[in-house]
Formats: sequence, structure tokens, C-alpha cells
Amino acid sequence: MRLGLAIRPGVFSAKEALSVAENAGGYAYFFIPDVSGSVDPLVLALAITTRRSDCSAGSGVLRAFEQDERLLAREVSTMNEISGKRIFVGVGAGGAGGKGVAEKLAKFIRELKPKTPGTPFYAAALREGMARAVSGVADGIILNFSTYEHAASMSKAFKRSKGGLVFSYLKVFISEANDIAERMAVEEVLKYNSYPHYNALFESEGVSEILSSIIAGDRSALRRLEEAGVLLVNPTVDDLSNAVREFNRNGVDVVVVYPYFEPGAGLGFKLKTVQSFMA
Repeated sequence: MRLGLAIRPGVFSAKEALSVAENAGGYAYFFIPDVSGSVDPLVLALAITTRRSDCSAGSGVLRAFEQDERLLAREVSTMNEISGKRIFVGVGAGGAGGKGVAEKLAKFIRELKPKTPGTPFYAAALREGMARAVSGVADGIILNFSTYEHAASMSKAFKRSKGGLVFSYLKVFISEANDIAERMAVEEVLKYNSYPHYNALFESEGVSEILSSIIAGDRSALRRLEEAGVLLVNPTVDDLSNAVREFNRNGVDVVVVYPYFEPGAGLGFKLKTVQSFMA
């Protein structure tokens, strides 16, 4: 399996992220979500490439419209010279809505690419309109909380005749106690459902009906989210392999495992878990 790994600050400290990247062999891509005010995803990505010579690393994803384009281009160009062109930039609209936002993100990428030669840009895309807008401009798109069916339509909208990579985050919730892992999954998906752009995604995917069952107390509805490919709870290696195959069959080139661990989980447990997914 060709897999990526999302190393989320808060789930992993910066030092843990380096240890995991160095010791979790087999992952081709390392995504660093831009969710922390104290961790720079591109700086951490560069550090990972200094520990590993067989991977690419980058942001997943920067809020494009909050960036100073000149400073970002200089930072990325420097990092790619150091890393041997193994830094990528994941960018997204950051929840910005309104008419023309997809075209605005495409313009952002189009203007930065000549200033950062050889750097892949991957665009966060929740809906087909974004996938079509960045087709031929971005080198790939990143899906999040995607069903298998949605992945197929997004891949078709993005690739058309122009190619590129489709990545899909696969969020996995891990605890030695299954009820804790389930609670983490419920809390995270309901948090995202409170954001208008994700609420619209869940409506279009048919996920909202499942969430209504979960809110009503039907914890077994989580299994329906797993069957659709939206997330996994305490997956076995076979569970993960089956999900990856199904995403691949539906047009996803690289599944990016995105683990959440219960608070207090030790580095040894985290590392053993992410290593096991490559077994």
C-alpha cells in the first residue's frame, strides 16, 4: 500500500512527530495539519525530510488567504533547495465561503507556482466545484471525511483529462478502550458538522442522516460511517487495508492515515500503532 501519514500537532508533539516520521517506515507522504499556533507545519516538514530521504512532507493545509505570498514563496523555495524538492504545500480556503472562492484559491496557487519551481501544491477540496476550479492548476487535491462514493465523484471532477493526485485523509480513532475511541470519533465528527462548509459536505454525502442517529444516542450508527469510509474506530490492519483498497478503487491515489489517540497515550503506543498499519 502507498500511504501517507498525517501528524497532527496536539496529538503528537513536535519531537514526537520527528520520532514517528523517522521510525515509521513505508509512508511516502507526511502531512502536518496547520492547527497549532506554536508549530509551523512547513518547518516541521523540513525537519522530517532531514530525518528521512525516502519521503515527501508538507502542510495539510495552510489557509491560503491568510498568507503573505512573498514570504511563503521564499520560505518554500529555501526549504525545497535544502530538502531536494521533497516539500509540498497543502493549501485551502480555510472555511472562506462566498461566490468565487474556488477561483480565488486557484489563482493563489497559479501565482505561487512560478515563484516556487518544482513545488507540488495540493488543494483541500470538499466539493466538486473546488475540484474543477483547481484542476490543471493544483498538483493534487486533499479530501477529508469523504465517503467512497464522494471520492469517486471528486476524482472524476479533478482529474478529467489533466491528471494529478487525489489524497484522502482517513481519520482513525484509537484507544485501548473501545468506548473512548468511539466517543472521540463522535466528538470530532460532530465538531466538524458544526462548521457550515462541512455541514454542507455531510448533507451532500448522505452523512447527516447517520449523524442524526448518533445524536439521538444510536452509537451503532458509527459502524455506518465506517462502512462508508468516513472514519475508522480502533481498526485492525485488515480494516485499514480494506478501506485503502476501496478508496483506491474509487479514484484515490494515496490514502493519508490521520490518527487520533486518547489523551495521555505514550509515544511507544503511538509509534507501534502507526507502524502496524504498514504491516
